[in-house]
Amino acid sequence: MLAFDAEVLAALFAQINRALWPWQIVFLAAALAAFGLAASGHRQAGRAIGAILAAGWLTCGLIFHLHYFAQLSFTAPAFGALFLAQAALLAWSLGLRGGAAFGLGRGA
Repeated sequence: MLAFDAEVLAALFAQINRALWPWQIVFLAAALAAFGLAASGHRQAGRAIGAILAAGWLTCGLIFHLHYFAQLSFTAPAFGALFLAQAALLAWSLGLRGGAAFGLGRGA
């Protein structure tokens, strides 16, 4: 059971959307770039996709959990810390360590 209702959460999302506009366009472009890189089959695509994923995780941890969701939930700092740790692991394992193979479709 949550300590807040759906209306409060919807208001929080509306507040975030207003604060982040027009950054949503950049986030969408990054997601589309990750899909394009996965479809390309390029050897270094895994590193770039890893960097995009790590940046997304970092953004969610910092902006959503630690800044906005912390207003509603005492567990938000713990979730934020976990997101930051996961961002570091993604950056290390997919970006710095050598990447991974990503692909789209059958046999990918």
